[in-house]
Amino acid sequence: MQQTKDIGKIDIPRDFLEDNVNRYRKLMRGEKIEHAPFRLWLDNTFVCYHAKVDPVKYSTDLEVMFGAQKVVNDRFYDLRDFTIDVGNMDIFFDFDAFHEDYPNAQPFRVLEPALDNFDKYFCRKPVRECECVENINNAVKYFNARLPEHKKVGYYLGITGAMDLFSIIRGTENFFMDLYDKPQKVKRVFDFYLERALEWLEFANEQWGEYNLKNNNLHDKIDIGEDYCAYLPPELFRDFVVPYTGKIFETWKGRKLCSLHTDGDVVASGIELLNEANVEELMGFSPNIDINHYRKALPDVILGGNIHPIEVMIEGSPEDVKKAAKYCFESANQNQKFVLCTGGAISAGAKDENVDAFIEAAYKIVKY
Repeated sequence: MQQTKDIGKIDIPRDFLEDNVNRYRKLMRGEKIEHAPFRLWLDNTFVCYHAKVDPVKYSTDLEVMFGAQKVVNDRFYDLRDFTIDVGNMDIFFDFDAFHEDYPNAQPFRVLEPALDNFDKYFCRKPVRECECVENINNAVKYFNARLPEHKKVGYYLGITGAMDLFSIIRGTENFFMDLYDKPQKVKRVFDFYLERALEWLEFANEQWGEYNLKNNNLHDKIDIGEDYCAYLPPELFRDFVVPYTGKIFETWKGRKLCSLHTDGDVVASGIELLNEANVEELMGFSPNIDINHYRKALPDVILGGNIHPIEVMIEGSPEDVKKAAKYCFESANQNQKFVLCTGGAISAGAKDENVDAFIEAAYKIVKY
């Protein structure tokens, strides 16, 4: 009889849990597997909530960050990736110079005062000389000194999408209007973004890629988060997504899996536009649109979804979780291009028993 995990209440073979990342990588390579892989996406709000730690201390103190993640990892069957939650926004902007000029500005709102002088605060250092690299390396050393070999981590191989970054630095209330009123100025910002994003990804792969390939995590694909791209009409999508996020994916296609996350509620008729952006995996996408629409529009894309993170994981029951998993799998499984995931991260307030039910569904339901 196979040995099972003894934490929590699930009765699943240990080797099934330990083999999930290997199954995921086989799926990425197009190999045949028995079970669909799953992504247990427990975000920082869940980690802080579950471990009962202050989010501010979590984000500023490596000891608190590591300890909270260990609490969650220990409870949930050694499945959550340890993650270096240190930001890298300073590869794009000189925030110190900005706040000298605008001491009362909101954090990161570099372009809010004016779009005309957008390049005044651009960071032009080589990315390896940016302060975030030292901070990330210190965190990697701190974590890996305390982790077993199979859990050691680097920094994830990903970047915030141009649309999402622009919404942060310009302010959401401004940036949608800018796309219509000042498209050339926006494109000049996006051109700089693309240059820096490509430099960062090459550096990140060189600096931390060995951890991501050797160990039991899923940071060895190109991940881009771009929620706002989902709301664009076709002409704006082709102007502001395809030449930027699409170009990043085009550059990496064949080297890494190109994975996009968007929480935006893509209109059903516009989902197929994602095919123009070289997307190979759509991960944790909005659950407010039936997953059948995504599968029909994206027949060759791996779909990672699409259990509702609020209505099911927080407000629902374990049976609701299993029912949603069954529906997603039966709707979207096509040529083994399916990963069980939630439609967005599992966040603060999600019930432990629902997380257990999600993992049980991966073993008992999501089977080819």
